[in-house]
Amino acid sequence: MSQNPNTQTLIDNATDVVNTIQYHINSNLPENNFFPQDYGFVSLHDCEFPSHIQDPLEIVRAVLGDDHANQLEYEDDVQIIADEVEFCRSKLLGGDSRADQASERN
Repeated sequence: MSQNPNTQTLIDNATDVVNTIQYHINSNLPENNFFPQDYGFVSLHDCEFPSHIQDPLEIVRAVLGDDHANQLEYEDDVQIIADEVEFCRSKLLGGDSRADQASERN
């Protein structure tokens, strides 16, 4: 099944967002960094996304809505953000059994 160009861009960008977040989480682990920030806490704003990523939560906004994305941004737990971005990516690629659970998490 072929994706439309906008959906494919969302999927591709989501992959870059997850990879960037994981890179920053791993870089800030004590075993990888002698001077970790705030005891290992990494904020979404600490992540240096590629220049083509204007909104790291774009796919979440498209799939789960602005309110959900705004809540994730407010909570600023990058691991949860990465999980939600990955969930939305999976959903756009063909669905996921967690689809009913995503809107229940808050």
